[in-house]
Amino acid sequence: FWKLLAPLSSRAVMAQHEGLPPPTELQRRKELNLYNKEWVTDSHLAQLAQHLATNISLTFLGFRECRNIGDAGVMALAPALAQNLTVKKLILESTAVGDPGVVALADALHTSGLIRLDLGYCRVGDSGARALAKAIAKDPPLTTLVLDHCTAVSDDGAGLFLEALNKNTSLQVLSVRGTSISSALRVPLDAVLQNRARENMTRMGGRSGTQMQGSLGHDARQRAQQSKMDAMRMTRRKQANEERERMVHALLPKPKPRSQAQNLALRQQVTDPKKLLQQLHVP
Repeated sequence: FWKLLAPLSSRAVMAQHEGLPPPTELQRRKELNLYNKEWVTDSHLAQLAQHLATNISLTFLGFRECRNIGDAGVMALAPALAQNLTVKKLILESTAVGDPGVVALADALHTSGLIRLDLGYCRVGDSGARALAKAIAKDPPLTTLVLDHCTAVSDDGAGLFLEALNKNTSLQVLSVRGTSISSALRVPLDAVLQNRARENMTRMGGRSGTQMQGSLGHDARQRAQQSKMDAMRMTRRKQANEERERMVHALLPKPKPRSQAQNLALRQQVTDPKKLLQQLHVP
């Protein structure tokens, strides 16, 4: 009986732990990482959407390989994201999200705080790609968009990305590895993003003199602090060596003090060359 009951009780315990944390705990968290949780479903995303209305702490939502998440859950979550500026990263890689869910997310991008959206290995097609391109043209804060291995995305859907990037200043990474996008479109997309990266590097290199001086002053302070720490280490090492020597001398047997007569005899032996030669057995 107990052998039969044990598996049932263990599943019951697991079921108690399966579910979103309570709202009070979500208010303290910065990340909600539910990677590879088979129990996560669309209903959990709908529940999370209600929490996001008042949550100002969560910045990361991770649902990688939650394969029971589909369009219904993302469509419920998207309006909440549109009203939330705290969540910065949404990871939906390897879920069952398709074009309807992606269209809902695209509508939310412009007013959300998302800077990274990962839809790799999802069921995104050309209609979802077109919705994302139109959203990017509105220049949302999104800096990274991942569509890796969305094999249904082709030039028909991704063709709008090139035009959208001309109207966008935020997107830095558009990853489309493993899609059906041809090299004829992929090459100009990569060129636009590479030019944007170089411009950003140039802009960062052209800092004002005050900023440069502040940076140099910070470096000088770091070097001075490092030198001070090195000097302190050398002093402690020297003190440790001196203490070790004192301990060694304290353990050594102390020589017996000589009498005045012994000191006089020793001086006479050293100053008398004949006695010294006799002691050395020199003929």
